Amino acid sequence: MISNKKLKTFVTVFPCVVAFNLMISVPALAQSSSFADNFGRVGRLYPDRNGVYFTLNGGQTSMNPRNGYYRLLRSHPNYESLVDLLYMVTENNWTLQVRTENQLDSNGHAQVNYFVVDR
Repeated sequence: MISNKKLKTFVTVFPCVVAFNLMISVPALAQSSSFADNFGRVGRLYPDRNGVYFTLNGGQTSMNPRNGYYRLLRSHPNYESLVDLLYMVTENNWTLQVRTENQLDSNGHAQVNYFVVDR
């Protein structure tokens, strides 16, 4: 049988041990380049000579790009098709899912690998 003193010590210490274990065992939220973690409706879209920049609204942007901008480079091998899809998504107010590189570029933008649109 457990003594009253030991029980009080256990009740006092146990929650602290559990809380500490939860703090060290739960990983910090990391950015994800997965299209399932970067989606929304196109909020702002602008082209420049190197590609197209756009932001996503009303969804999730796990990559947390600088100022919210994703970037599709003109040098992307499927640039024309992806830009056409991007404009269509914007015009129709569809939800766009974006797969990016694993790291932000040197300017803090998320570089696009491909898009997914489910209709």
